[in-house]
Amino acid sequence: MKKISLLFLTGFISLVSYSQHTTPGTASTHKRAISFGLDVGANLSTFNVDNEEFSNGTSAPDADYKTSIHAGAFLQIPIGGTFSLKPQVLYSRQGAEVKQAGIGTTTTEYDEDLNYIYVAPAAVQITTHGGFIVESGPQLGFLISAEQERGGTNVDVKDMRNKLDFLWNVGIGYMTKFGFGVHGRYNHGFSNILSTNANDNNPNGKMSNRLFQVGLMYHFGKH
Repeated sequence: MKKISLLFLTGFISLVSYSQHTTPGTASTHKRAISFGLDVGANLSTFNVDNEEFSNGTSAPDADYKTSIHAGAFLQIPIGGTFSLKPQVLYSRQGAEVKQAGIGTTTTEYDEDLNYIYVAPAAVQITTHGGFIVESGPQLGFLISAEQERGGTNVDVKDMRNKLDFLWNVGIGYMTKFGFGVHGRYNHGFSNILSTNANDNNPNGKMSNRLFQVGLMYHFGKH
């Protein structure tokens, strides 16, 4: 996962460099206005588990990737040149496929689904005159629900998960002159998603979200 994140970050830095060296003569004389858009796509998510933080004999879970969806809306607010602010509200269904060793040789396997509403109040976006996009900024997530599917039975674990999640995202994309576009984002979670209730027997347990997103977007009024 670290290699994938590094490749994503390298591409992000390359596009930022490209945007800063776009030939001035290619700039449009059209004044950009505030625009509204929609975003929908797929998630590839997992948990980052800090094995060293798990103690008191508790086994740290082994998390793998799972796929799901996201959808939301955003504003693009020009602030000068190729720079814009991009406030966004996004629904995201994410989680992980988890294995956790139990007593003796037993192993518990389950899918965990976390549903969030993420608010990105101040993402900074650069749009080149060729339509390429780079963006980065913080996101604050509000947990709606949390369930584990164990052997066909859904178990509510919302009380064992923190209600707030802080992420930082970096993204790249491309927008056509007709308003349709594509994007890719990497979201790095800094918050411990395990609540105090989940750590009664293991107060130092720590897991955080890791999330890749790809999707389609549409800017109204672009064409």
